[in-house]
Amino acid sequence: MRSAEYATDFNSEWKLDREKRVATLAHLDRLKDYTVPILPMIGCMRTAPPPGQAYRGTDLGPFGGNLDYN
Repeated sequence: MRSAEYATDFNSEWKLDREKRVATLAHLDRLKDYTVPILPMIGCMRTAPPPGQAYRGTDLGPFGGNLDYN
């Protein structure tokens, strides 16, 4: 299996058109007409850990999960 190759000069910034509810890649002319619908989503959600414990927002531990589904 070949390892992934990434363009080091690729700019992945997105331009959001909230009125039309679409996003386009801000700096890629060849895909200037390519749009992606902006759909709301929850993202990550968790319950509170036991007293005296704390978890960073990026590590949900056993108390949460990734809800990246619309």
